[in-house]
Amino acid sequence: MAKLKILSVVSIAIGLVIIGTIAYSALEGWGLVDSFYFSVTTLTTVGYGDMHPTTATSKLFTSFYALIGVGIMLYALTVLAGQFFNVHHPKILKAIKNVKNRRF
Repeated sequence: MAKLKILSVVSIAIGLVIIGTIAYSALEGWGLVDSFYFSVTTLTTVGYGDMHPTTATSKLFTSFYALIGVGIMLYALTVLAGQFFNVHHPKILKAIKNVKNRRF
């Protein structure tokens, strides 16, 4: 069940990047690398500011793409982190306990 959930969120995240790459290539006339780069920096909220949408259509697309995509990316990160914590839970708790018991 967990593997299916992880596969689902990773597939959706990859799909979002592909949709953004194709959309920006068509709307802005950017190459695939620039479109991919802008899609990833938008979805990860990095936004370096070196590229930005210039047409009204691409600005509207970016608004909805960011609103929907950032939420989905955060959910995907939550699922992946939750799975990581479930797998490594005993090790993490032991490490936390060791840190708490240290005297400086």
